[in-house]
Amino acid sequence: MDNKISTVTVLLVISLAFMIPVESYRGRGCPGFCSLEYKPICGRDTSKIMKTFVNNCAMNVENCRHHTNFKRIHAGVCRRM
Repeated sequence: MDNKISTVTVLLVISLAFMIPVESYRGRGCPGFCSLEYKPICGRDTSKIMKTFVNNCAMNVENCRHHTNFKRIHAGVCRRM
């Protein structure tokens, strides 16, 4: 039983750690929460920089926070060219 509680506590702390940075940008209209679902996508910005995001929401948050313009180019991790 203690092992289950420890696991749940660790997962909760990790979840909160991911949520806090996103919450701080809500005033700018950035998304307030992203799921921790791992569905990687490859995005590319206008300067042709490619970057892998854990999911589409993470890409949207990156764009909002840093005023970038990444667009999804394919599902999965970015491949080196």
